[in-house]
Amino acid sequence: MKNNIYNIEPNKCSKRLNEALIDTLQIARVQRYEFVTPEQLMYVIAAQKAFGSFCTDCGCNVDDLSRC
Repeated sequence: MKNNIYNIEPNKCSKRLNEALIDTLQIARVQRYEFVTPEQLMYVIAAQKAFGSFCTDCGCNVDDLSRC
């Protein structure tokens, strides 16, 4: 079954990736972008708890990423 709004097939990707794609598409719409940009996707992924934990473990500050 596809997501009716965005035509994303949930069985083709993980739940976190599916959520990130939907959030990214919503950001692109709010910002009136015709397409999703890599920066928008990275912003959404950086906000995910799992990614934040990974970055912290590697010595990276996620807050610095969100300011870029």
